[in-house]
Amino acid sequence: MKTVLMVAEKPSLALSIAKILSRNSLNTRKGISSACPVHEYSGKFKGEQVRFKVTSVCGHVMSIDFEGKYNNWEKVDPSELFIAPTIKKEANPKLNIVKYKMKYSRDSDYIVLWLDCDREGENICFEVLDIGNKQDAVFRAHFSAITDKDINAALNSLGRPNENESLCVEARQDLDLRLGCAFTRFQTKYFQGKYGDLDSSLISYGPCQTPTLGFCVDRHDKIQSFKPEPFWVIDVKVKCPNNGPTISLDWYIFFFYLVLSKESKHQKQYNFFAYFQYYFVLNILYRFAFFNFSNSISWIHSHTILLLAFLRGRIFDQSVAKMYLSLIKESKKAIIKNITKKEKTKQRPQALNTVEMLRVASASLNIGPQQAMQAAEHLYTRGFISYPRTETTHYPENFDFRSALSTQTRSRSWGAYVSSLLSTGFTKPRKGSDAGDHPPITPMLCATEQEIGGHDSWRLYEYIVRHFIATLSPDCTYMHTVVQFKIADETFTCTGSLPLKAGFTEVMPWQSINDHQTLPTLQTGDECSVERAELLDRKTSPPDYLTESELITLMEKHGIGTDASIPTHINNIGQRNYVTVISGRKLQPTNLGIMLVHGYNKIDADLVQPTMRSAVEKQLNLIAQGNKNQKKHNY
Repeated sequence: MKTVLMVAEKPSLALSIAKILSRNSLNTRKGISSACPVHEYSGKFKGEQVRFKVTSVCGHVMSIDFEGKYNNWEKVDPSELFIAPTIKKEANPKLNIVKYKMKYSRDSDYIVLWLDCDREGENICFEVLDIGNKQDAVFRAHFSAITDKDINAALNSLGRPNENESLCVEARQDLDLRLGCAFTRFQTKYFQGKYGDLDSSLISYGPCQTPTLGFCVDRHDKIQSFKPEPFWVIDVKVKCPNNGPTISLDWYIFFFYLVLSKESKHQKQYNFFAYFQYYFVLNILYRFAFFNFSNSISWIHSHTILLLAFLRGRIFDQSVAKMYLSLIKESKKAIIKNITKKEKTKQRPQALNTVEMLRVASASLNIGPQQAMQAAEHLYTRGFISYPRTETTHYPENFDFRSALSTQTRSRSWGAYVSSLLSTGFTKPRKGSDAGDHPPITPMLCATEQEIGGHDSWRLYEYIVRHFIATLSPDCTYMHTVVQFKIADETFTCTGSLPLKAGFTEVMPWQSINDHQTLPTLQTGDECSVERAELLDRKTSPPDYLTESELITLMEKHGIGTDASIPTHINNIGQRNYVTVISGRKLQPTNLGIMLVHGYNKIDADLVQPTMRSAVEKQLNLIAQGNKNQKKHNY
């Protein structure tokens, strides 16, 4: 009887795959490697009866390093590392993975590779094949979830491993080793003993790590160089008629809007006059910074006061502010001139990809990117969610939404909503971006917190489920109301929003339109009394430190790392004492991190700017696509 060796990326995945394909009829025994047991069962493969052996590796089997003589920091100049020969060696010799795989590859007739379906997974495929020196009768399983349907479908549609993607990974490993080691050795030796207050036992450089740190230090520099300026805001509160609530008004730039509208549509014959008005108003706006608007809104229920920030905003000339205040105080009346109502829509979210999951985990769940990725991998290997490393936000055309929703009807938290969605008909999801990798992150099973295990894993799972359901829910609609008031010759506004249909916010309540923004009942022509008009002293404030969520956005925008490696780079700058995570998951650079980035900028700004790594990633993508020779990359 022929033997089929099937290799997964982790022991837990090997067990899950074996259970699914054998229908739980398998025997498990220890292998040569204590970390990777072997699961055996009999079945059909390519139309014949065979013996299956399902096992795994533990991530990368091999690692890249310099030959031994180049590892002497004292005798080797760091610049030599750019041309030094490299070797591959066993990543973790204690696990005996190489010896283990050599034996089983030699005794097998076929090999089926069940490594993760990304570039790193393709590279591990070829590491396994190189160990066994077996390139024939090799198949690659492509899958995005650990479910009966996906695993069986993958076995019935086997392909071949992608050598170009593997070569792309090798090029990145080679480049990162040379750049990282050369600069790490140079700067560590340079700084040793020179700055006693800095932790300089090892000062590492990384082609992705350093631009990541650069973003954080750039924000720090802006904070340090910021010079606060005094400004004034006018706080106007009026009492609504019929003993209504007291509301605070926004100053509306009505005149500026009319000038542009009249010039473009109704008074083209007065072009010169209109343009004169246009530039006159722009000059005022520029001088007094009326365009620095704030939109914070809050409602204090106990006092029935609707508080809105001053829309016209900041006046940087106190005499001008006092002039307007005097005009407003003299009037004592606020007359409602116009009320406009417009139905607006808040769109449901697009399908979930890795970067968005990491952003939300940090900003809303207080889970760092590295911890979030680990939790997502835990959920994936146990079959609760689909593969968590993807750039795609567009569901496949053949995606079975009804089946995926039906699975969630058993939930006590959102089951009733899903049942209602299925009965009334779910909404077609928004069109997203198809990156050609894996489908968006979706729930595969309905589970309770006890079944998930781990508080962070549960909260991340709950978010993934709610996000998926929201993508198939209707949009949220609300009525947006703008009330215009006239005080003296100045126009003020007050705005509010009233929910009409909750839509997707029913399952994502934190996205809902808050009822506290509802305005009191008012009519055109109503007179409100000005209860208070006063001048408030303020100062401009600097930007805050970058949050992890903001940093993830910058890294994605500039092509620093991949969806899978972004958490690692952010984690590295923290572990290496370049930044510390402070309240609100903000990243505050340390003295060491600041000094390094400033030093790079003085030597060569490209060392820390994101443009260099972004260009490298583009070249690596060409290798992955087969459009560039991996052997010809230059340093």
